[in-house]
Amino acid sequence: MWDIESTALNATFGTILCIGWKWFGEPEVFCPTILDGPHKKDMLNDREVVRKFSVAFNECDYHCTWFGDRFDLPMVRTKLIKHGLPPLAPKPSLDLWRTTRRLFKAHSNRLASWQQILDLPHEKTPLNFDVWLRAAQGHKPSLDYIVEHCDADVRVLEDVFVRFRPW
Repeated sequence: MWDIESTALNATFGTILCIGWKWFGEPEVFCPTILDGPHKKDMLNDREVVRKFSVAFNECDYHCTWFGDRFDLPMVRTKLIKHGLPPLAPKPSLDLWRTTRRLFKAHSNRLASWQQILDLPHEKTPLNFDVWLRAAQGHKPSLDYIVEHCDADVRVLEDVFVRFRPW
């Protein structure tokens, strides 16, 4: 299960602030941030974030995302090639956003909507755009909130996966 949080909707003008992932059924969410690497002062250098994620990704049997085939995965791939890092190993992808589009007819296909529809135990955190902008400038408390947001996304994703498995 994994998700990214970035400063923009494309990799050319955006920076990946953090990538959260967890192994199915395990309690811990790993979420390295742009401030964890050797370039802590450079908010444009997300090399270490994608490098750490690629190590974990290459160990999985398959990966599960929400809109990841269209957003998260291309963002990570673009950053990997930009930073001269090797590509991710080919893995089967389970994009639950595609599942909702193919099998169900809800009012919205957003992860937050499905969290509410299914009355799941974990909840997504609200988006606060000022916090997001401060995090993009390296404000540690704001980035901590973005990590909390990413952690919640990954946990909700796993909850949805559990409910969707029979489908």
